[in-house]
Amino acid sequence: MKIPINHIAGLIGGDGSFNISVKFRKGKYTQIEICPVVNFRCIDTYRWVAEGIQETLGAGKIYNHSGGVNFKMVTWQTTRKDEALRVAETLIPHLTIKKDIAIEFADITRIWLNSKRDNYKISKGEVSRPKEVIVALAERAIDLNDCNQTRTNREKRLATLEKISRFLES
Repeated sequence: MKIPINHIAGLIGGDGSFNISVKFRKGKYTQIEICPVVNFRCIDTYRWVAEGIQETLGAGKIYNHSGGVNFKMVTWQTTRKDEALRVAETLIPHLTIKKDIAIEFADITRIWLNSKRDNYKISKGEVSRPKEVIVALAERAIDLNDCNQTRTNREKRLATLEKISRFLES
């Protein structure tokens, strides 16, 4: 069942999120990745809402998980960067509560997707994007939902940024 876009914007504005995680994996091929996700979570009784979001936006996957002893939860979320950007851009004109966050989310994602990825550098174990782009976007991504982060989560995100900065300076 399709759901009107303005209703989806209200659902995501209230019970969903625009989040960007920053991943740093050091090994033979060092990877620094920005992973944008738009999601909505509800109890399984309202699975049809998650399915309606998926059908209407033509994006994302639905995941089942426990919500505690007495109920099950479902989450609809985007799974690809280009998909997350398209969903954010579709919802921005209809958002109120999280409009500023969605605009920042879309801007970070768009810059990441449009920045040149150099596969030759990757094959040599080097960073594939300009260092200044990586650091600037990682900083913005970490600050994206600052008011919703626990102190521990914020500390982990800042530690990841510090690792990235030290790695790029070397």
